[in-house]
Amino acid sequence: MQNFVNNKHVNFSKEKIEKIQRAVVYLTEKQRQLIYLRFWENMSINQVASRAGLSLAATDYAIDCAVSHLKRILIEDEVTRYQEELKDHAFSKSKAA
Repeated sequence: MQNFVNNKHVNFSKEKIEKIQRAVVYLTEKQRQLIYLRFWENMSINQVASRAGLSLAATDYAIDCAVSHLKRILIEDEVTRYQEELKDHAFSKSKAA
């Protein structure tokens, strides 16, 4: 799964790919597998469920949870970066004064 976000169906910038790769490591192995099959192998929910040996409802729920987890991770990363930028800016201003 090293090429997790390198897929012909996905057209992300290099920066977005790197962010997603950093976030994906926080998912469980099962979540990574489901996300990979659904979005990078472009499988239907039925195909993913069959491959994973899960019911359709369980697969749909697990994918929704994994996507929500990824969103939270990516948002937290953005907030942290923004806070660091604000601190750096405040420090630069106080140093200049």
